[in-house]
Amino acid sequence: MEKFKKSLKRRVNVLCIILLLTSSTYIALSTNDNILPQLPPFVEGFHIGVFIGGVLILVYYIAKFMSVINDEKNLRKMYIKENDERGHLIAYKTSQFTLVGTIILLGMGTIISGFFNTTVFFTLLSCLALFLVIIIIARIYNDKNN
Repeated sequence: MEKFKKSLKRRVNVLCIILLLTSSTYIALSTNDNILPQLPPFVEGFHIGVFIGGVLILVYYIAKFMSVINDEKNLRKMYIKENDERGHLIAYKTSQFTLVGTIILLGMGTIISGFFNTTVFFTLLSCLALFLVIIIIARIYNDKNN
């Protein structure tokens, strides 16, 4: 259990660093109006919503992990839940389906956008290519380590 408790503490530290970096980046970008171009209100609202949502999620997980670290009963529950093989298999099957679906939809979007706008076409094509490169790298990494 001590090893799991240590990993939870590491997670809390990483989440705090992400929260700090995200907040400082958002504040720096939103307060430099004289350097950056003026954003449309929709984009500005989207940025604010994503930032607030992200901060709330990070704070939720930090609080959750902190409370579990101090409670031995909940620590054991979380350990069992995280190491349940059924949950791993369900997550694996779900991610496989999501991966294939995302590649298909991104490919279709790339093809269709090519008929209307070359900027959107090349943007989607770049996303698709990057997506496939990440898949190949992950596959090579997992083949060597398993």
